[in-house]
Amino acid sequence: MEESIKINAIFALRKRFVLLYLLNFTDAVFTRTLLKTGVFLEVNPVMNKIAYSNFKMIIVKILLPLLLLSVVYNRVKKSSINLLIISNKILLPVITLYLLINVIHITGVILYFIFPLYSNITFHFLY
Repeated sequence: MEESIKINAIFALRKRFVLLYLLNFTDAVFTRTLLKTGVFLEVNPVMNKIAYSNFKMIIVKILLPLLLLSVVYNRVKKSSINLLIISNKILLPVITLYLLINVIHITGVILYFIFPLYSNITFHFLY
């Protein structure tokens, strides 16, 4: 019984890590796409120094998260059932946050492509 709970928790954790990585990846793609328009600004002070460089963006938003998520997943999957359940619960608000960030990006894309008349306005409130 305990073993099946652990297997299910590990499977759920893996799915959530994959989803988190995909959302992070789409966040990077949307960010670069919207910044290239010249209409949107990155307001996150940490990412502001990184987001305008393709190379830095690939390292920080694509490769580094892949490495970190892989290491964390491999360590957590060997832990107790309680820690696996807690880890799964902790990931839910993080995934929700990334979903909201992606919705904001999609809103930015819609604003830019559907309302090109307003392309001279800087939409800094979206980032």
